[in-house]
Amino acid sequence: MKHLNAEKYNLAWFKLAECVSRGEKERALGVYRLLSHSVGSDALAKQLFGDLLLCFNEKERAIQQYKQAAETYKKRGKIIESIAIYEHLLTLNPHDEDDMFDLCALYAQSQLGFKIAYHVGNLLQKSKLDFALKLVKKYDDMLSDIESLQVHCEVSLVCIRDKTISRDVVLGQLEKVLDKLAIETQKHLLQDFLLKVELEDESYHQHAREYLQK
Repeated sequence: MKHLNAEKYNLAWFKLAECVSRGEKERALGVYRLLSHSVGSDALAKQLFGDLLLCFNEKERAIQQYKQAAETYKKRGKIIESIAIYEHLLTLNPHDEDDMFDLCALYAQSQLGFKIAYHVGNLLQKSKLDFALKLVKKYDDMLSDIESLQVHCEVSLVCIRDKTISRDVVLGQLEKVLDKLAIETQKHLLQDFLLKVELEDESYHQHAREYLQK
C-alpha cells in the first residue's frame, strides 16, 4: 500500500491523538489502520496498536499486541526494543511468569545480569520465593560473581525468615552461600552475612559456624 507523504503522515498522527483525547474509539482505530501501513515496521505497528488499545482500557487485547510485538522484535534481533516491551508488560501483569522468564532470557543474552538479580530481589520482597528460586536456578550461571552472591545471600535470609520452609531446604540454601563466601577474598562479606543470620535465627547461625569449621 502506498505510504502517506510527510504532511499527511503528521496530520494523521495529530488526528489520532485528537480522537484518543476525545474518547472516539472507532475513529481512532480507523486513523490507526491508515497509519499502520506507513510506520515502516510491523513490530512497531503492533506496539502502537497495543498503546491505542490500552488508551481505551482494553488491557487484555493490548497485552496480546505487545507480546506479538516483543516476539517480532526478538526474531529480528532488536533485543533492546523487545526488552522494553517485556518490561512494560510486567507493569501491566506483574505475575506473568512466562513474561518474566522471557525477559530474563533477553537480559542474559544482553549480559544484563544485574537486572535478573533485581527481579529476583523484587520477587523475594513480594514473598514470591518459589518463583525467585526458579529464576535463580535457571539464570545463576549468567550472573556475575558478586550478583550471584547477593542473590543467594538474600534468598537464604528469606528462607530463614519463612518458618513454613523445611529446615533441609533452608540448610541447603544456607550452605550454598557459605561455600561461596568461605574463600579468602570474601571473608568480609562472610562476617556480614553471619551477623544477619544470627539476627534472624540463632540455630541457623550455630549451624553455619559448625559448617564452616568442617
